[in-house]
Amino acid sequence: IFIPQASSASQFPGSCEQPLDWKPHRVKPGDTLPKLARTYGTTPYHIMKANCLDQVQLPTDSEIYLPDQTLDHAGSN
Repeated sequence: IFIPQASSASQFPGSCEQPLDWKPHRVKPGDTLPKLARTYGTTPYHIMKANCLDQVQLPTDSEIYLPDQTLDHAGSN
């Protein structure tokens, strides 16, 4: 019997819901999940889950949600 783990569901309530403090981002040529994750202080996994992505390629000109850079994600002033 296969019982799926619910650990990721607790981090991301509902399906494909962007965190409230994330803002839209227009994908530009050269944007990659790892590069955006480093820039915005998150992980490729979190970006994929918040945006319902099932592949790592980001189509140019598509809109995804990323953490709001006006907030202090690094914990420094």
